[in-house]
Amino acid sequence: MLLCDGCNTGWHLGCLTPPLAEVPAGSWVCPPCTALGRAAPEGPAPQRPEPAPVLFPNAATRRLDDEAAALDGRRVTRVVRTGKGKSQRELEVRGTLRYKGALRRPEYFQVEWDNGSSESMRLAVAKRILVPATAVVGMVPDFGPDNIVSRNNVYAICATVSLHN
Repeated sequence: MLLCDGCNTGWHLGCLTPPLAEVPAGSWVCPPCTALGRAAPEGPAPQRPEPAPVLFPNAATRRLDDEAAALDGRRVTRVVRTGKGKSQRELEVRGTLRYKGALRRPEYFQVEWDNGSSESMRLAVAKRILVPATAVVGMVPDFGPDNIVSRNNVYAICATVSLHN
């Protein structure tokens, strides 16, 4: 059996005109593809991913998907070093996580940095550079650690701010 590199159909060696005694070396294109002017693609054929693991993830992957979705809109911070030697400085750059969807795993996020740049990011990296919810404590009057609620390591701030004095 011989497979065409142009259309991926199978051909019996003896059914070809003229019949072939053995499989030719290299790529081979069937008579209909030859008549259409098709050539074998360069390099190996691209492999299609199996759709089932992507569309129907196991329980652990679904938990990661849910955890990543919960971080959408959260702020992150990273320390960047600029310059060399004695002129080296450390700058803190902040950004916002944008969840790209479960099918974009493992790079769940697009981070939009405050300086205008952006990059893709994995969940583990995003979790390491999250701005802690406790960084907000003290910024709102009468706001303390009792107002921070945690569920599944996702933090929410529960506060009521009065705009009228």
